[in-house]
Amino acid sequence: MSLSFTLACHRKYVRRHNRICVVLGFQQVGFRYGLRARGLVILTGRIRSEFVSFPFELGFHKDRRTKRQRRVGDVQMSNQAIRGAARTIRAIPSTTGKLRFLSYFAKLVLATNVFYLSQVGVGLRSLCYLAQPKHRIRREEISYGAHHKQKLSFFSKAETSDAPVVLFVPGGAWGSVSLSQYVLLGKSLAEHGMVVATISYRGYPDGDIDDMLDDVHNSTEYVLANCNKYGGNPKKLVVFAHSAGAQLAFMDLLRRHRASKQQPLIIIGSCGVYDIADHYDYEAWRGVSEMSTMKPAMDGSENFSRLSPARLFSGKEGVDLFEKPSTRITPDLQKAISSLKLTGQTWANRSGFLASLADRSPAPLCVITTSGRDATVPWHTSAQFFNVLKAAGAQSLFLLYDGVEHADFVLDWMRSTNRDMRKRLFVPGSLAGFEDESFSAAWPDKAEHVRDLLKLILCITEL
Repeated sequence: MSLSFTLACHRKYVRRHNRICVVLGFQQVGFRYGLRARGLVILTGRIRSEFVSFPFELGFHKDRRTKRQRRVGDVQMSNQAIRGAARTIRAIPSTTGKLRFLSYFAKLVLATNVFYLSQVGVGLRSLCYLAQPKHRIRREEISYGAHHKQKLSFFSKAETSDAPVVLFVPGGAWGSVSLSQYVLLGKSLAEHGMVVATISYRGYPDGDIDDMLDDVHNSTEYVLANCNKYGGNPKKLVVFAHSAGAQLAFMDLLRRHRASKQQPLIIIGSCGVYDIADHYDYEAWRGVSEMSTMKPAMDGSENFSRLSPARLFSGKEGVDLFEKPSTRITPDLQKAISSLKLTGQTWANRSGFLASLADRSPAPLCVITTSGRDATVPWHTSAQFFNVLKAAGAQSLFLLYDGVEHADFVLDWMRSTNRDMRKRLFVPGSLAGFEDESFSAAWPDKAEHVRDLLKLILCITEL
């Protein structure tokens, strides 16, 4: 097993002591060889830094990269933020401005580490699940390529048959991707009778954007070809993608259209980056554009346009993608979704973002989710892409929430929470029209956006 921890550590010390004993700050959990210690477990690890934090891969974990690969990858990732911060500081003309940026940079580092420390509970529950050899939710890790990052995990119940297949494409700023971070998400979805596949891919610096797109495409093909072994129905494929993963998933949607390959029944983009140039401007406004892995992962700003789903889908190719009718979604889709009383749809409707659900029912159904509290990828990015999808003729649904942070769209699947936006409303009468309370009673420990997606997936895949 392995735990990932986040600590600030002097690089010279790390080079001198490659294996470090630490017990603070959970980021991710992985499982390889089972428990090998009695009583107190000593967690040791090797540095692997990313963005402005310093996560450690810890525990009994065999890194299959060569020493040179580890050194090159670690140096690139750790120096990305440092060089970016230095470039930003040099570009600031005044001394006062430089000091303000240094203060802002320190706050970013502190906030990142505090966030990782806050996830200790999630990490321990992940570890407990992974340490059980015979859990009712079975998990199998598989390689779909030769690289150590080209892996996926299947989650399913033993008795599952003809079940929806959920393929989860994680984010991580096109750089931080690990299967072990999402074991509880896979377990949570599988508990509701679905077959779940979570994937990892060659993020920067192990690969560039074209490598990532190839990995997402190849892993999707693998899942479609093998999900029936776990009780899944490939005709009920649901792609669920978060942040940078949403950009990769919608780019793959276009690639599958060009190759005339099977499309998913539903594709869910959760607070995704759909216009790379627009998001780069936003990161520049936040002061993090030079520290982020996005630009180097895209091989430079000259590739921003060709890698932006919002720009590609607004052209003729986007219209062509959605013009062919499909029999996989019945014409009464509008009625079915309306009956679900999705909380996110209620907020979206009141904000003027009405769903586009035509009778001719072209597939896939594109679901875009976001939150007004997301400061990493602002909500208007998703709103703009939703309008692009509508203009292209896609079956599209916009789910808008409040009080949900960027990472919560993933973490809330892994933890019990009674966080409910309705508890913050001042006028009780304004609750009219929100979700059926029977769903809240059925899943009392799930956040609203989690309940919405569960209802949506279970309903649409049975139509």
